[in-house]
Amino acid sequence: MLPVLIKLDTERCLKLDFSALARLEKIFGKNIKDWKLGDLSLEDSAKVITEGLRWETLDITIEKIMGIIDKNCDDPIYIRLKSFEAINAAFPEKEKKDEDLEDDVGEDLPEVEQTPVTNGTGK
Repeated sequence: MLPVLIKLDTERCLKLDFSALARLEKIFGKNIKDWKLGDLSLEDSAKVITEGLRWETLDITIEKIMGIIDKNCDDPIYIRLKSFEAINAAFPEKEKKDEDLEDDVGEDLPEVEQTPVTNGTGK
């Protein structure tokens, strides 16, 4: 999860951690894999921003965020794009895909001498 800066009343940092994503799944009634960003309404975008700010302000509500947006931002597209950016930042691409990894498990491990199991008498 990478932070996303958003300019509202002040510059704030959106973070969609595991808990925030789980709350959004519940709010939207859909599994993350079924989200379509283009289908998110402005209210949905405000919900994403609310959850993205909850890490720094636990008592944040959708009503408080909408009030802050109304007072400080006259561009609803900016809000929508920032909510998309926060969702995308929650899922950074892997540097290497699993199928690209070389099968080198155990290649550099030292040889270990096997010792026989005894009954404690050394025999």
